[in-house]
Amino acid sequence: MTSPPKVTNVLNDALFEAASDLAKREHNRRKIVLVISDGQNNGNDHSFDETARSLLQTGVQVYAVGLDQPFPYSKTSVLDDFVKTTGGDAYFVNSIQSIEKSYASATEEARNQYVLGYVSNNEVVGPGPVFRDIQVTIARNNLKTLHRKGYYQYP
Repeated sequence: MTSPPKVTNVLNDALFEAASDLAKREHNRRKIVLVISDGQNNGNDHSFDETARSLLQTGVQVYAVGLDQPFPYSKTSVLDDFVKTTGGDAYFVNSIQSIEKSYASATEEARNQYVLGYVSNNEVVGPGPVFRDIQVTIARNNLKTLHRKGYYQYP
C-alpha cells in the first residue's frame, strides 16, 4: 500500500486505506495492521469514527507502537483508542531498542491468540447494520483478554 505524501499526520486515513486493502483478503485470513507512530493525527479525510467502523467491518485488528509518548498521554492517545476498539494492543516506547522489542512482542501476541465464535440471536430492525457491543470476562486473574469493542450485525 502506498499513500501520496502529505504535510500532515493522517493516521485515520492510513488505517482506513489499510482496512480497504485488507478487506480484499480471503474471509478466513487474519487481518492485522502494525502501526509505528507518534500518534499525531490531523488533516485526515476520514474521522476516527469512520475509520474505526471500517476496521471493525473488515475485521482488522490494530497493534501499535507509540513513539515518545510520556504517561499519561500514552493512555489517551488515538493509538490506544484504535487498539482498544479493534482488539489489538499498544506498546509505548522511547528508543530504537524498545521499538524492536515491541515489534517482537506484538508479532508474538498476534500469533498466539484464540479465536472465539459467536452467532447472535438478535434481529436487526431496519435497513442498516446494528452495532453490537462485546463483553468478555475471564475467571483467572493472570490472563489478559484482547477483544474488539463490538461488531456490526447486518439484516
